[in-house]
Amino acid sequence: MVNPFQSFFVQPSFGKQRGILKWSLLPGYEGGDIYVYRSPTGLPRSNDWELLNETTPVRNVDFYEDSYLLDTSKFRQWHYRLLLEHSSGDYDSPIMGM
Repeated sequence: MVNPFQSFFVQPSFGKQRGILKWSLLPGYEGGDIYVYRSPTGLPRSNDWELLNETTPVRNVDFYEDSYLLDTSKFRQWHYRLLLEHSSGDYDSPIMGM
């Protein structure tokens, strides 16, 4: 199965209590809905993944701002993953730590 996520990274701003997620998709996979999940552990099959944008999927842009980091300690590393819902199927991004 093709992974349409060409790149994915997270840039924290601890002073502003936010993180910017940025990604790029392979050609032909634009136009889908992106859902953003956050986890304190980053374990793939754990139940601690929180969906951050259930009612407003990301569309037509390649970034998301997590504007509420629960713990701004530089020792706490949040993990993120993306779900792309596209007409050709659903695709998970790799898990990315902050």
